[in-house]
Amino acid sequence: MIKIFSLLVNENQPGYHKVRHYSFKNFDGTGNDLGIEPIRIGVSTQADFISRSLVEYCYFTQCNGYGELISSKATQNVYRYNTFDDNPLAELVLRHGDENVVYGNFFLNGKGGVRIREGQGHYIYNNYFYNIFDRTIYIQNQDDDPLDNINIAYNLLVECDEVRLGGTGDDEPTNVTFANNIFTDPNDESFDDPTGNETWIGNLAFGDLGMDVPPSGMTVANPFLILNSDGYYGLFAGSPAVDAAQPGYLPLPQFPGMDPIDTDISFDIMQQARPSANSQKDLGPNEYPHNAGVKPLATAFNTGPWYLTGYSPYVTHVVTDAGLEFDPEILTISVGEQVDFQLSGTHNVVEMSASDYDNLNAVPLAGGYLLPQVEVLSLQVNCLLACIIITAMRT
Repeated sequence: MIKIFSLLVNENQPGYHKVRHYSFKNFDGTGNDLGIEPIRIGVSTQADFISRSLVEYCYFTQCNGYGELISSKATQNVYRYNTFDDNPLAELVLRHGDENVVYGNFFLNGKGGVRIREGQGHYIYNNYFYNIFDRTIYIQNQDDDPLDNINIAYNLLVECDEVRLGGTGDDEPTNVTFANNIFTDPNDESFDDPTGNETWIGNLAFGDLGMDVPPSGMTVANPFLILNSDGYYGLFAGSPAVDAAQPGYLPLPQFPGMDPIDTDISFDIMQQARPSANSQKDLGPNEYPHNAGVKPLATAFNTGPWYLTGYSPYVTHVVTDAGLEFDPEILTISVGEQVDFQLSGTHNVVEMSASDYDNLNAVPLAGGYLLPQVEVLSLQVNCLLACIIITAMRT
C-alpha cells in the first residue's frame, strides 16, 4: 500500500505536525481500497492517540488512487483552508479517532465531501460544497465505534447530492447537530436516511429535502445566492440568510499547543471578520458584504512548486480580433494567468513552437493546446516556465 504522506502517532506525545501548501495531483486509479492516498494520519490501532496535526492550505485534484483523500485515523487533528477540486472517486474521511475538526475548506466537483465513519466529538464548520455528485456529508451507521456528538455548522451546499444521516442499522449516530447551514438546489434531495433524532438550529433549505421538514430549526426558503466573477456563490443584501444565525451549537475546540482555532466562528471562510453577536452572523460559510471575494484560498498556483512564487491564477488577459488581426498580437503572460479569446467568428486554436510559427507551419506542439473551432475560449497556462509568449495566427 502506497501512502504519499503518512504520519504515525505516538501513544504518549502529540506530534504537532503541520502539513502546509502541499499540492496533490493526478493519482491514477479506480478509488476503492487501492491504498494510494495522499495523506494518512495515524493507523487504526492509533485511533485513541492524540495527534494534534494540522493540514492547511493544501490542494487536491484528480486523486483517484484511493477512496480517501485524507484518511484521519487519530484524535485531535485539524483540516482547514484546503481545496478539494475534481476528485471523482474520493473524499475526506474521518476514519477513526475523536475530536477532529474540518473547517474553512472548499469541496468542489467531486464524489464526496466529508465521510464520518467512527468516533465522537467531530466538527464540520464553515465549509463550501459545490457539485458533489455522490454524497456530500456521510454520517455513517457503524458498529465499531458508533458516532456521537457530531457538529455540522455554517456550511453551504449548492447543487450537491444528499447528506446521508445514518438512520439505517443498529448503531445510529447520536447527538448530531446541524446549525446555521444553507442547503440549496440539491441534485436530487438534500437529505437521506434520517434518524429522526437530529438537532436542527437555524438552517435554511431550498429544494427537495428528502424528508419531512423538522418541527424547528429549518426554514424552507430561497437563499437568493449570487454568483461572483470568479464563479463562486455568496449572499446578497436581501438574502434571508443575512443576520439569521441562531445560538445553541457547540464552539470549536482549541487543542493545547496547536495554532489557534476560530472557536467562536469569528471569521468566515475568506477569513473576513464576522460580527461578534451571534444574531448578526450570516448563515453559511461567508459573511455579507463580501469584502473578500469568495474563492478558494488554496489553488493549483499557490501550492506545491508555486508556493511563494507570487503568481496569481486570477489575472485574466483578453484577446479580440478584427478581420485577420488580433489585439494584442503578442501577449506575455505568467504561469497561472488566464487568457480569454473573444473572437468575432469561429477559429481553431493551435499551440506551436516559435520556429513553426515563424515559418508559417501550423504544426501542433506536442502536449500543447489543439482545440476545434470556437468563438469564446479561456486558456490557463499550467507550465513551470516563468513566462511564455502567446501569439495568435490564422491558418
